[in-house]
Amino acid sequence: MEPEHAEVVARLSEGRYLARCSCNGGTYHLHWDAATFRLTPEGLTFLAQVLEERMDREGRFASD
Repeated sequence: MEPEHAEVVARLSEGRYLARCSCNGGTYHLHWDAATFRLTPEGLTFLAQVLEERMDREGRFASD
């Protein structure tokens, strides 16, 4: 469950979504099933870059 002061940015399902709050200059909360990852805007950008680099054009992860 997202904090009351957070705004949901994107939602895939009830237990998988991204929310943003104003804590620490803008923290993103990536809720994924039973885990919550708290990311700064820079951390979220880094994660997006890594995922984009690892995925092929069909959206599958490239093998090493």
